[in-house]
Amino acid sequence: MSPISKPQVRVIATGLAVATFALHLWLARTFESLGVFEARDVLFDADISVRLLALSDWMPMGIKHPNLMFYFSPLVAMVAKLLQWVGFADMPEPEMRRTVGIFIVPLASALQSIVVLQIFLRLEVGLWRAMFLSTLMLASFSSLIFGSIPESYGLTALCMALAFLLAIVREPSWPRVRYYCAWILLCIFATGITISNIAFVGVILWAREMQDSSSWLRATAKAIGIAALAFGITGMSALIVDRLMPAPQAQAGIEKIEFETVVEAEAAESDSVAHRLAGEIVREFQLYLDQNPSGRLAFFPTSLAHTFAPKQIEIAENVTGEFRLAFTLEGTPRLPRRSDPLGTTLLILMVSGACLAMRCESSWRVMTLGAAGVLAGSWLMSVWGREVFLYSQTWHLAAMMFLAILVKGEQHVQVKTSAIVLLSLAVAITNGVTIAKILAILRTDAPTVTSGVASILGAA
Repeated sequence: MSPISKPQVRVIATGLAVATFALHLWLARTFESLGVFEARDVLFDADISVRLLALSDWMPMGIKHPNLMFYFSPLVAMVAKLLQWVGFADMPEPEMRRTVGIFIVPLASALQSIVVLQIFLRLEVGLWRAMFLSTLMLASFSSLIFGSIPESYGLTALCMALAFLLAIVREPSWPRVRYYCAWILLCIFATGITISNIAFVGVILWAREMQDSSSWLRATAKAIGIAALAFGITGMSALIVDRLMPAPQAQAGIEKIEFETVVEAEAAESDSVAHRLAGEIVREFQLYLDQNPSGRLAFFPTSLAHTFAPKQIEIAENVTGEFRLAFTLEGTPRLPRRSDPLGTTLLILMVSGACLAMRCESSWRVMTLGAAGVLAGSWLMSVWGREVFLYSQTWHLAAMMFLAILVKGEQHVQVKTSAIVLLSLAVAITNGVTIAKILAILRTDAPTVTSGVASILGAA
């Protein structure tokens, strides 16, 4: 393998980040212009309007996203004030904060693209194959949707990428204290965004420890200890913020939002944190645990393929009433099937990669063990929520690992490079058609959609 120069890597990383940011920001601004950011559940059950308040307007999100507001609203407020001070734009501060908040997830997606490129370079797949694998992630349907909208899932994707990178960058010269402090900080950040992230970041840490330790018991205990410490710090910081922040309905410009409308923004009358926490947990299970778990588990392989490129999307009535329609993948047929050759091919490739991972070298073993753990956890988690695809950013990079392992090595380099280019093009074209049709429907049909709509949007 010819050596890769740092200037080459910088140029490609910069170009990839700029392209990612530009594409996601364009999608974000387009969705915003169509009123999607003013509503919930339009795009695959995503609560965009509420998450945008958390990112930019000091809206606490409760137990599922304990520090999402705390991480971003103060920073967004500072940037908005700075832009106003320098005269960058003449608009009221709340509007400026909202505008800045829309930039957060596209920026996170751009940073993620650089991290993903670094992961594949460190796995020594070669510069061009690493670039095309990163492009495949950019072109995937999950990235195009959740990497653009102001939601927690694009931020989760960045956390997962950082976890995989941290699992592979450890050098013998690294002080152990610095290395584990990095893991603790990452776990705190990921858990504050979405509480379930601690399990997925933790399993990647466990895979790293399994590779370094001669005892699986010691490795497991260390991973659990670090995750528990980070979880405790997150909980304490969320409790402090909860005590210091006013209830959502007491904030200027924010109307009262009841729990039945938005679970995450509940403002219970009781001042007891324990009472609020217990009530929220009970309601979460009542609202989001699927009544047919076996069906959800069986559908998960199809959701893996949907992460990259769904062939068709169902259109239904939006029950929230804020927007007349909702896009969903819950009613689409299961894979494999002959009418969806791309989705079936993606599933076959991922299974082939998983089989190849059983006899891979140590650096890949860490990544594939962590990826397998993330996919297993995601499979179990698929019984939760109204839309499985909503959580696809959690497992997206894990699924990519089993595609990437197929193109590693120095044998048949041109064939492997050509294959990943063709796959990226097929995914990009399919998703380009799908996104264009979604935007066309949002532009023309949103005001006239009526109850009982079950139209199928075909991508091919």
